[in-house]
Amino acid sequence: MLADQGIKKEKSAWYPDVYMMGTANVYNKDLSEYMPDWYVGVGLKFDLFDGRARVNKIHAARSAKDQVEAYERKVRFDIQTAVTKLYLEMQNDNEQYQSLGKSLEFADEYLRVKNKAFQQGLASSTDVVDASLNLSKTRIERLKVVYEFDVMLAKMLEICGRSNDFETIRMNNQGISYEQ
Repeated sequence: MLADQGIKKEKSAWYPDVYMMGTANVYNKDLSEYMPDWYVGVGLKFDLFDGRARVNKIHAARSAKDQVEAYERKVRFDIQTAVTKLYLEMQNDNEQYQSLGKSLEFADEYLRVKNKAFQQGLASSTDVVDASLNLSKTRIERLKVVYEFDVMLAKMLEICGRSNDFETIRMNNQGISYEQ
């Protein structure tokens, strides 16, 4: 994690800086005879006192790491909560869809009965229109539930990072169909 690397970087201030250098002459023409043919050097730099700046930087890096971890836990919890909420809403939509299926059967039968009664003169045309409107209302409610289910599914897949799988999952779903 990047925050861990920040802590390691700040801890490295406690180690000395070491450097090496060297040179070699390949060709000596026009050089002083006192100039060596080669030399090597090693250097070392270390701050003995910095007014606790190194310690404070390490504490700041650890604090940044703690903040990153807390933010990560919060994001994980938020995603888990959102997925659970959407799943429960989808379950509710599925149950409502099943319930509306029974209502749709009832409304269809009610319209059939009212049509038959109208043909025999036992019901008025207003009764037939009301039964037809009731059937249409039930179909619209059912389509609305299907739409809400799809919206919740799309949101849940988006949160999970699988939004490209929406069409595949929707087509394979056995719980809700789009037929009337």
